Amino acid sequence: MVAIHALLLTSWVMGGSTVIVGLNAALQKRFILTPATTLVPGDVHRAAEVQTGVGGKGQDVAIALWCLNFKKLQLAQFIGSGAEGNQVFDLLQDLLGADAMSLTVRPASHMRTCTTIVASNASTELVEPSGIITSDEQDELMTKLSSSSDSNASPGALCIMGSMPPGCPPEMYADIYERIHGEDTLCLIDSVVGLEPLLKTIANSKTRGPTILKVNASELCRLAKVKKTRSEV
Repeated sequence: MVAIHALLLTSWVMGGSTVIVGLNAALQKRFILTPATTLVPGDVHRAAEVQTGVGGKGQDVAIALWCLNFKKLQLAQFIGSGAEGNQVFDLLQDLLGADAMSLTVRPASHMRTCTTIVASNASTELVEPSGIITSDEQDELMTKLSSSSDSNASPGALCIMGSMPPGCPPEMYADIYERIHGEDTLCLIDSVVGLEPLLKTIANSKTRGPTILKVNASELCRLAKVKKTRSEV
């Protein structure tokens, strides 16, 4: 699905830039069991391999775009403190470059780790809670976005991805859209968090480009306020 996001964006903005909003980044670990091992609740499981990388929907899209040779992008994100946050920041900057990281804020709260246990019969995701983002840290990100918007043309695409960390208000995605979008900006939304105020802001905007809303089955059930019947993803 990340590849589909990236292809949509590149087809629309080959000559423009992309701002990717990924507020809830993570250090991603994959705890890989031996090929013949099944995941059994209550058992002790020993890893054959542990892989470490960058997590977060927005970060995944940025990496996919970079792999497609699309270099005019910026990540609006919070990268938490501690060794985990430093590792994620360094991995992204080494790959994407300093310009892509110019909209990054380093909050005082710790960076979360998401761990995927991969077995032959199933995969299970363990997600740590994100640290709280203070109002000053939110203001710092908004100032960066406003400064970037004042000094550059409106982005060809704005990609709003994933959840928000604690402390961020529901209107934050709407505020970001209002600050930086232009009349031709494609807005790609892959989130159900803050969706209502965001869609209202887009609908009320006098100058707006096309909007694409992508949700999976689990998120659709959440929006409809119904329970999942199976393991929809």
